[in-house]
Amino acid sequence: LDEKRHPHVPFPYRICLENMEAGQCSLSFFVEKNRNDYRWLQKVVFPRFLRWFSKMEEHHNATSSHKLIDPETYASLYQEIKQRWGQQIVANWTERTDPQKFVYEDCAIASYLLSFWRKNDLLPLRFCDIGCGNGLLVHLLKQNGVTGYGIDLRKRRIWANFVETDLRERALNPENDIIENADFLIGNHTDELTPWIPIMAARSRSNFFLLPCCPFDFYGRFQKKSGDVSGSPYFSFLQFIRGICLR
Repeated sequence: LDEKRHPHVPFPYRICLENMEAGQCSLSFFVEKNRNDYRWLQKVVFPRFLRWFSKMEEHHNATSSHKLIDPETYASLYQEIKQRWGQQIVANWTERTDPQKFVYEDCAIASYLLSFWRKNDLLPLRFCDIGCGNGLLVHLLKQNGVTGYGIDLRKRRIWANFVETDLRERALNPENDIIENADFLIGNHTDELTPWIPIMAARSRSNFFLLPCCPFDFYGRFQKKSGDVSGSPYFSFLQFIRGICLR
């Protein structure tokens, strides 16, 4: 939150925002009784949250994607995945990237997907994580009983640690290739492949999940059209991706 420390806290805590009388709200943080290392939460996180909530629009609609899962189920599942697998993977990380960021981020994404699938009874028979990178998301989903595989242009060193996880080094031509033996495609920070994944899903008659990151169109960097006053360049990119998904 302060660009110097990663926002993953190594112990359970709870944030509570309650509606009070006369349009007022109460913001509270709760930690375990015997913790004495909560100063960062108290001195940095709490004031930041307080500032954010003070600017909150009372009648602003909740983010649609947050309505697709049960928050308590997600939070419980995230803690379980983080403690059972995440911490051990962080301790044995062999990549040059920051494990505190990438490991717990994928723990969160796995928790979201599992929560969504279970709530809607949509557990895939086999998923494919396109551009799987370090392969961690594939590994975490496998550990939670979901069958699938990941493909990426380049094999990573960390793959050797994920024994029995199906990770494949493969070049992909999104214009022509069909993803076989998968009924759910995952596009997690897939950059150049992001706009292609809905099309590949349509070819293979698969469901799909997209978590966009860097903005690309089909053949290069996404450029906001001249005269587009709908919002920021990134908002325009998301609208572009949404349009592809709805075709």
